[in-house]
Amino acid sequence: VYQHTLEKKLEMDGLQYAIQTSSLLELIPQHRGMTNGLLQGDERFRARIAAMQPALEKALADADAADRLWGAKLRLHEPWQQIRSRWLKLHGEAVQLTVEASWQQHTALIADYLELIYRITVNSTLYTEENPATRHLIEVNFHYLPKLIEALGQLRGSGSGMIADGKITMEEYHEFTGLISAVSTLSNEVRRNMEFAFERSQ
Repeated sequence: VYQHTLEKKLEMDGLQYAIQTSSLLELIPQHRGMTNGLLQGDERFRARIAAMQPALEKALADADAADRLWGAKLRLHEPWQQIRSRWLKLHGEAVQLTVEASWQQHTALIADYLELIYRITVNSTLYTEENPATRHLIEVNFHYLPKLIEALGQLRGSGSGMIADGKITMEEYHEFTGLISAVSTLSNEVRRNMEFAFERSQ
């Protein structure tokens, strides 16, 4: 019973950690898209980037608070510090980078952030949840939805760049349609797991 109580406490810590770190993960793709538009020559994005600064600062502070509370217990302190350091460096120099370098560095950072989210579920034992419905909901919220949001973020960011540039190349066209396919696949997985969760809740 004591061991079960400890595992449940660890799961709750993992959930709280994920909640407090999720805002920054949502904002970095937006920053990528706006920076892409600015670097493509659309100066309107400069003001939009500046306007999101308070939200970025709050999101980083929330993630730091989560790290202080649960990072060591969940064995996520070092991965978070690496992501934090890379983000601060990228945030400070993004508008001086090339279009390609900014996009690539943002995207690589987001991929590692998604890996951190996955590690939350493993290190907090959320993935060993016995309830089948809950397991499917965890799969949606910690695996498929973050990937879906990232694919949508890449679509939005890529679209902003093409609008600013005023044209679309063949390479951009194929990349864009590939992202649309990925969004469709991930959306289907979200729907499928939600259906399984509903069926197992009856």
